[in-house]
Amino acid sequence: MGVKKKHRLTYVLLLSGITLWVVAIVLTPVFHSKDGILRLSGLALRQVFAPVCHQNPARSFLLSGEPLAVCSRCTGIYFGFWLGFLVYPLFYGLREENPVPRSILALAFVPMAVDVFIEVAGWYASSLWVHAITGFFAGMIVAFVVLPGALSTVSWIIDKKRLL
Repeated sequence: MGVKKKHRLTYVLLLSGITLWVVAIVLTPVFHSKDGILRLSGLALRQVFAPVCHQNPARSFLLSGEPLAVCSRCTGIYFGFWLGFLVYPLFYGLREENPVPRSILALAFVPMAVDVFIEVAGWYASSLWVHAITGFFAGMIVAFVVLPGALSTVSWIIDKKRLL
């Protein structure tokens, strides 16, 4: 399998998984607001997200009168990550080299860290939208670092397998 084909396949599979993840975040409250099997599906989806988010309803956006599957900050992170995966190929194609310096990754978390710090310090009560926006920015930059690493890792695995 050629490098371009490997990268396209890897990208499509990863993007499909990420898309399912963000769709599930939105479908969880929709399902949970219904009756019968849909309600049970919403409850099951909420449990899927429990290990990755505190799911505090007071810190979550509402849809259909129910909180999303994750808090506003996690919603921002996941949707930013998804959008980052979508737009990355438009800027850099699907190559293994990482065009974004890793120092940018650290900088992407500064607004979120500042928001957390001043809220914990009691200087102000942050809003759901501030949580979501700072998370979105960080998630988008993470995608720009993770995607080239994932392409490189899959190439290495496939090449190693060929050598065995």
